[in-house]
Amino acid sequence: MAQITDQASLISEVATRINRVDFDATAAALPIQMAILQITRDATNRGAFIGKETTVTGTLTTNVETLALPAGLQSIRVIELLAPYATKLRVEPVDTFIEYFSDIIQGVPERYAVFGSNIIFNPTPISNFAYRMRYIATPDVAYLTANHPDLIFYATLLQATDNVRDSEAVQKYAAAYQTALEAAMLNENRKRTGHMPPQLPTNNYRRFNILAGR
Repeated sequence: MAQITDQASLISEVATRINRVDFDATAAALPIQMAILQITRDATNRGAFIGKETTVTGTLTTNVETLALPAGLQSIRVIELLAPYATKLRVEPVDTFIEYFSDIIQGVPERYAVFGSNIIFNPTPISNFAYRMRYIATPDVAYLTANHPDLIFYATLLQATDNVRDSEAVQKYAAAYQTALEAAMLNENRKRTGHMPPQLPTNNYRRFNILAGR
């Protein structure tokens, strides 16, 4: 398999593998979109997030308890209040909606909950507090080809061959996809925590050399 570095090389390699000269950017658009959705869903179902850690800053509005979620957000890492504090003040998440509403007053936000497409703060901001939020964004093609090219390759192959009758080939792609997914989750965890999660085996992805096909 040739090196995959961007969307064009991804499409070219998938087209070669499935032997389709008509598999161009237009034909590949939907399979790639569905591949990213599959990767995001499968990782989330295993308690992991694959995507770029992103930082956004802004200002909370006085007497407004809600803040719209950033587009493409998968998981909030941390929310910190900045001004007027000399040091950052972290806003803590709560696990349940009932817990969040246990003490609704106006003041400096101490906790938050996600409800629908909004973040709800408690207490309601008494001033226009500056904030910084770090979150994991849904991956795009550029992120996946740069960080996990094998994963987006096999995920796209699966989407492009969903009506193929060659079950043996599809099973090989599915196995390679699962192997790449586990490796990607481990690598993402290393980047964020500096260690390997004990609940995931570290030897699974070494049993199959994806790039070499063996």
